Amino acid sequence: MKTFTKKISAMILFIAGNIAMCYGQTTVQIISVLDSLNNNNCPPPGDALVSVYGAATGYLVNDSISVYINFGDSFDTTIVSPISSNTFGAWTPHDYFFAGNFSVQCIATGPDGNADTLNLLNQITIYDTCGNVNGTVYVDNNGNCTLDAGETRIPFFPVTLLTGSNPIATVNTNVLGRYYFSTPNGQPYTIRIGSPANYSYADVCPVSGLYNITSPSSNNNFGLTCNSGIDLFGLLNTGTFRPGFQSSIYVHVLNNNCPTGSAVVKLVLDTLVSFVSSNPAPASISGDTIIWNASNLTSTSYYNWWQSLTASVIVQTHTTAVIGDTVCFTLIVEAIPNDNNLTNNITTLCRPVVNSFDPNDKRVSPEGIGPQGYIAAFTDRPLTYTINFQNTGTADAYNIFVLDTLDSFLDEATFRVLASSHPMSVHYISPTIIKFNFNNIMLPDSNTNEPASHGYIIYTVKQKPNLADGTTIKNTAYIYFDFNTPIVTNTTLNTIEIDLSSELISNSQKPFILYPNPAATEVTLNFGKAARCTVQLWNTLGEMLEQTQTNSATLSLNISSYPKGIYFVTVTDDAGNKAVRKVVKM
Repeated sequence: MKTFTKKISAMILFIAGNIAMCYGQTTVQIISVLDSLNNNNCPPPGDALVSVYGAATGYLVNDSISVYINFGDSFDTTIVSPISSNTFGAWTPHDYFFAGNFSVQCIATGPDGNADTLNLLNQITIYDTCGNVNGTVYVDNNGNCTLDAGETRIPFFPVTLLTGSNPIATVNTNVLGRYYFSTPNGQPYTIRIGSPANYSYADVCPVSGLYNITSPSSNNNFGLTCNSGIDLFGLLNTGTFRPGFQSSIYVHVLNNNCPTGSAVVKLVLDTLVSFVSSNPAPASISGDTIIWNASNLTSTSYYNWWQSLTASVIVQTHTTAVIGDTVCFTLIVEAIPNDNNLTNNITTLCRPVVNSFDPNDKRVSPEGIGPQGYIAAFTDRPLTYTINFQNTGTADAYNIFVLDTLDSFLDEATFRVLASSHPMSVHYISPTIIKFNFNNIMLPDSNTNEPASHGYIIYTVKQKPNLADGTTIKNTAYIYFDFNTPIVTNTTLNTIEIDLSSELISNSQKPFILYPNPAATEVTLNFGKAARCTVQLWNTLGEMLEQTQTNSATLSLNISSYPKGIYFVTVTDDAGNKAVRKVVKM
């Protein structure tokens, strides 16, 4: 008997060894475990939709990952997920039939036994005695700290529920300015409103910005005061530009403040594209400039709540454009009456001309200087992130959600949604993990309706103060189309550079001469011989101010319109070699 046992053990070890030899180096990593419903479950039964996404490398074609899910209520399940492009995913609904706190655990195991474990970030809580906590966020026009008839409700404003000093849930007000929490009866809570200053409002009533309540509790209203005057600004987002193909440019014009304003809006097109159409139609077209008249611009306007004017422009990229060219567009907002803040009325956006591309991507502005995206440590101006997605499947996408985790060096309290392609809601899985829900979006596939198959989100968030030299700020988004495994975007990168004149970015692989320096009106670049280069002018915030392409031996830049200070000129040749020079504007 002992001999037989030894033979069986040896055989098992032999088989396991051969399996390991077949696969070599493998990895299994669970990237996310989500409850995609995130319902307020009160009373039972409560619904959950657990989705698991991960990466697996080193395995063979047609291999699968075994995903074990323990729901924390004595029930579990195992799902076999095929490996596709080194990723795997699984989802399953589950009903909780009694009250309690439930921790969900997932274990993903490869065919060679390599495994990874990850738990759902937050417990799933089912309450049995339920009370509603609610209120309204509004504009307190008469300053009496009372929600009066006719006063404007403020949609999309964050409100947080706390136990003691610990946040347990954050919601945004709906289109009527209302917020709701479902909580167990008889429990003490604190309700806290987001910082009014982050959303361009002034004072708040009550002054503390807090309510200490016992559930259930109704009409916990927050009255905000509007800043005076108007502050109009514009946003640009685009698709990808390919020679001979049509692309979309999305124009948003917003007002940071409540008082209503109007504007003449001008979009200046690059010479490498031609205007095809616009929705809404422009008021006029003058050469390369598309012009609209916008009115009733206010921060409290509806559709989509936070935006006041949206235009979708179709352009055709010329067949003369070549891979490596860059197209740039400038949006000018001329406010009527005068604007309180003229620093944000002109914005320029540049995009490369490409061939093949991934329509699901993430972008940051300012991009910063060089591959590391060098920017200054500057907390008064936010970073603007844009997440683009497209349905490239074969049927409509019914529901889409996007999961985004803010970098630890970003201040989550300053997070602010500016625009999106479709109506959506925002759910805070944690203070830094944000879920954008596009329920019933019915996004058509690109084969059926290519222009309408695109979507996007634009939001801003500020750096945390006093970031150290060399700090990197990264961001990646996960895009979920219905029940498919998520599409992972590229990772944006910004690097804090306290002294942007340091050798870290001015180490030149392709030298050029720049003179005079300092200069008051114009600087000249001398490349030594005629060369195809892209020249960019940057400010110390890492924002690109101008971009020009040249085939000449010299190029002159007019800097007379810029304030006095330090700027940077970068030159990039077709091989990607880059050089940077500091310019002092007198």
